[in-house]
Amino acid sequence: MITDYDGAPVGNTPDIGAFEIQTANSIVIPQYKSSVVENATPASLEITYNTGLANIVPAVSAFTVTVNSEFRPVSSVAISGTKILLTLAVPIVSGDEVTVAYTKPAINPLQTTEGAQVLTFGNLQVVNNCINIAPVISITSPLNNNSFASTSDITITANATDPDGSISSVEFYNGSTKIGTATSAPYSFTWNDVAAGTYSLTVVATDNLNSKVRSSAVSITLSDNNLPPVVKITNPDKGGDKFKNNANITIDVFASDPDGTISSVSLFNGSNLLVQLTSAPYSFIWKYVAAGTYSITAVATDNLNGTSTSAPIDFIVENDSVTNANSELIKLYPNPNDGYVSIEFVNPLKNEKSNLVVTDLTGKQIYSNTLLSSESIQQIDLSDNKPGFYILRIRDKDILVTRKFIIH
Repeated sequence: MITDYDGAPVGNTPDIGAFEIQTANSIVIPQYKSSVVENATPASLEITYNTGLANIVPAVSAFTVTVNSEFRPVSSVAISGTKILLTLAVPIVSGDEVTVAYTKPAINPLQTTEGAQVLTFGNLQVVNNCINIAPVISITSPLNNNSFASTSDITITANATDPDGSISSVEFYNGSTKIGTATSAPYSFTWNDVAAGTYSLTVVATDNLNSKVRSSAVSITLSDNNLPPVVKITNPDKGGDKFKNNANITIDVFASDPDGTISSVSLFNGSNLLVQLTSAPYSFIWKYVAAGTYSITAVATDNLNGTSTSAPIDFIVENDSVTNANSELIKLYPNPNDGYVSIEFVNPLKNEKSNLVVTDLTGKQIYSNTLLSSESIQQIDLSDNKPGFYILRIRDKDILVTRKFIIH
C-alpha cells in the first residue's frame, strides 16, 4: 500500500520532528524545521526544512504571512537548498508577532528533487530576531553656553530621527522638569518669560516602538545685567571722503561684545537700512551709489538683544565729469514700459566694447550685457522683474550714460 504524500495535509500544522511519511519507494516527505526573520534582513522571512528542495518555485499566493494578526503581502519567493526565502512587502520590526502558512498549490508545489511534495501547513509562529534601533536626537538651538536677557522667550529646537521607524514625540526638559512636547517635525517649543538663572536643557525622543533616548544637555544663562556691544565703522575711516558718481563703496565694521557675542550688524544710510550682516567679517559693498551726501551708521546687536550705534561716517559722492544723464548718445523707449526695452544708439560708441548694466534702486544688478561699437540698437527683456524704477548704465573708459526708466 503506497502512502498518499500528495494528499491532504496531516493535521493543521506539521509535527516538527514527527514521523517521516514514506512511499513504497522510500521517498521522504520534507519536514518543516523552523522559520525566522533576522535583524540584518527584516524584509526576508526564512523557512527551513530538513532536506534540500528542488528549485521549483510556487506562486507567492501559496504563502500567507500575518504580522500582529494582519495580512502582510509577500513580494517574491526563492528556494536555496533546505531554505525557502519569502521577501515581504514591508519589513518586520522589533516586537512584531509573525506567523506563516503554506497551502500546497496545484502548480509548482514545493518538493524535493525526488518529487516528494511539502505538505500544507497552517499558521506557524516565526521567530522574530529584529531589534529596535533607538532614535537619534540633539538640540540644535540654543547652542551650549548661549546667554539671554532675563524674561526672554527661549525657543528650543531639536533634530530627531529614527533609523528603523518613526518619531512619535519629542519632550523638552529643564533639568528633570518637562516643559513641553512636540509630536511632529519640526520639533520646537518656546519657553516663555524665563527668569534670570542658569538652566540645563535636554530633549527626549520616543519612537514608534516606545524606545526613548535623551539628548546631551545644553546649558543656557539668562542675566539681568548686559554690557552693550562695541561697534565702529573702520572703512571709510573718516568723514568727508569723496567718491565718484555710481561708485562701489566698501563699508567695513568692527563689532565685539564684552560679555557675550554679536548676533548682527545693521548698516544704515540715514534711517534707511542698507543690509544686515550676521557673521564676521562685517563688510558690505554698496554698489552704484548715486551723487549725493551720505551719513552711514552701524548698529550692533548682541546675544541678549543689547544694541549700540556707531559714530556716523559722512561722505560725498560727486558728479562724474564724464557723466551726462541727458546725453543724446542713446534713446531709451518706451518709458514707462512692460519690461521690454529698446535702446537706440544715436551716435556710435567710441570703444569697441562697452558694458550695459541695469539695476534696481537698491543697486541690485538685474541685467548685464556687452555692447559692440557696431550696434545701432539693443533690445532687452526685463519682463520677469516687478514694477518699479530701474537704472540703466552704459560705461566704458571714456563715457558713462545713466538713464532711469519705469516698468509698470
